[in-house]
Amino acid sequence: MSLSKQLLILLTLIFLIVFSVNFVMSMDNIRSYLQGESEVHVQDTATSLGLSLSPHMADETDPILRTMMNAIFDTGYYKEMRLLDVDGNELVRLTNPDEVRGVPSWLIRFFPIETVTAVSEISTGWNIAGTLQVTSNPGYGYLKLYEQFKSTLKFSLLILLGAILLLLVVLRMTLRPLKAITEQANDISAGKFTVIENLPWTREVRSVAKSMNSMSTKIGKTIHHLNLRLDKLNDNLNRDPLTNLLNQQTFNVDIKQALSIGEFGHVIYIKFDDLSAVVKNQGKNAVDALLKDFASQLQQLPFANVRSYRWYGSEFAVLTTDSNMQDITRIAEQIQALASELGQQYEHSDLLHMGIVSYERSSEVERLMPA
Repeated sequence: MSLSKQLLILLTLIFLIVFSVNFVMSMDNIRSYLQGESEVHVQDTATSLGLSLSPHMADETDPILRTMMNAIFDTGYYKEMRLLDVDGNELVRLTNPDEVRGVPSWLIRFFPIETVTAVSEISTGWNIAGTLQVTSNPGYGYLKLYEQFKSTLKFSLLILLGAILLLLVVLRMTLRPLKAITEQANDISAGKFTVIENLPWTREVRSVAKSMNSMSTKIGKTIHHLNLRLDKLNDNLNRDPLTNLLNQQTFNVDIKQALSIGEFGHVIYIKFDDLSAVVKNQGKNAVDALLKDFASQLQQLPFANVRSYRWYGSEFAVLTTDSNMQDITRIAEQIQALASELGQQYEHSDLLHMGIVSYERSSEVERLMPA
């Protein structure tokens, strides 16, 4: 499970717990308010109705007593009204059924509203003529409580939905940098040393992003430096240390690759005939200078697709993919002129010999040099 889902579930559960506790407390407060309001209302009714009935209590059989009580009782806010004489005999009794319609039973069970009975004494002059008892009807309280429950629940669910949507947006904004950090780590493992340009605004995640950027930059520089050293080392392994030309091992790789892809070209094989005479006449340093001068001139040949090699000792080779015989002849003449110039410089007329052989896909490497 992703971190965003875990945080969303956790925060949603916390919100639900807080919402549930607050909702229950709110409903209980409303119930308490309705309970208190019912007590006050019943007592006020008993007092005012008792005063209204007082002038008519002289005649206990007066029908106006029931009429006045019915007028108040028919409003439905009362469960029972009883008018008693001074001896406790019941003169008038009005009752409503206990049934509460439109309210679920679980609401009545969890948020009970107690019935309240208010008592008012009725006097005629200075004598007590009777007693009026008024009992509240909790049905109206339950109806108000149920309506309040539905209204509170509706708005609370809307607030919960809005809070979850806001939470999703905040989590997406907060956790988006983690996705960028993950992609950066994958890039680093793949050899791409990227950096996060837009740093996150969350302080902790911003610190992690900066650390990742620093690590990526340092590793990238280290790898680049190592690659440069490796390339240089590899190039040194492929070159002759004296003349800096490519060596015979590299020549073998290049010619095999050319044959494998079906290229057509020529190999010019060059060999100095008698370097021992140069050593005898001018010393070993002169031979090294001669080979360096010759290699330098080979590298400056004004032809495209030409690579020069020194195999070992006095043997050199030139590899070209040019198939035009006129161009091959021109290359050979350039090398011949170079040899003549160096021969005069080192007082050795017959300095080197060379051979030229063509190659194609069907050629065999082992037979090229003998040819």
